[in-house]
Amino acid sequence: MRGEVLAAVEVAAEHGLRVTDPVVLRDGANVLVHLRPHPVVARVAARTASVRPDGGRAWLRREAELLAHLAGRHAVPPTDLLPAGPHERDGRQLVFVSYVEHDTGSTVDPEGLGRSLRRLHEALADYRGALPERGLIDEARAWLDRPDVAAPARDLAGLRAVHADVVDRLGELAPPTRALHGDAHSGNVLVTARGPLWTDFEDSFRGPVEWDLACAVTIARVSGVGERGLTRDETALVIRSYGADPDDPLLDLMVRARALVVVGWCLATGRGRPKAQALAAEYTRWLLDERT
Repeated sequence: MRGEVLAAVEVAAEHGLRVTDPVVLRDGANVLVHLRPHPVVARVAARTASVRPDGGRAWLRREAELLAHLAGRHAVPPTDLLPAGPHERDGRQLVFVSYVEHDTGSTVDPEGLGRSLRRLHEALADYRGALPERGLIDEARAWLDRPDVAAPARDLAGLRAVHADVVDRLGELAPPTRALHGDAHSGNVLVTARGPLWTDFEDSFRGPVEWDLACAVTIARVSGVGERGLTRDETALVIRSYGADPDDPLLDLMVRARALVVVGWCLATGRGRPKAQALAAEYTRWLLDERT
């Protein structure tokens, strides 16, 4: 049994849940494990643990607190079968949430995505818990500055300059900020019998709503096709259905910021992963070409 699964199974057992058939639902930045036969999912920090202090514990605590606040409003419900966490086992950080049956093969509904994100923001409007400012935007710079990042020095200098410009312009615009999902792409919303339910709140921070909209559309805007088949032409439907302007300069700025996050993440965690390295190269060229 792989380490992430074993950690989740052992912590669940300590709280009275005997897991007989654990199933890995996703293996990426985090490992998601359905602790069958129970309706519980463990989110175990994996690649995130290698690039965040304390194995990402503070990020997972943020997720547990936000899901408790939302209490199932447009989000995956917290579980009442054991404490959400974060928990630690053998150096691995993890939290528990409810498992919800969902359609894993559906393509994205652009208008439904925009409307569901708007409803999520409305549900988050009264959240008063502590959240960082700028979140992943600042993390992107930290990832670009890691000594183990393998990229041409000229590219790194250009990317840092783009980052500085994004931060400066964001400060000049000083848009209203609020609690955000933080990583609101369509891969983080489940299609369920109850309607769309958002998950994966560890990257939440306080920022402009245009950041979450940028998360939803950046890959499609840059690469032509995004998560769950969203196309470049459909991105305007997402934005308009949310109630925003697809041509808003702040949205364009946040798309650049999101592209920087993609590059930083792929460079920081992409060693031995050719697809991540190729994505970093593609987005680097897009960002630097946009700058010239």
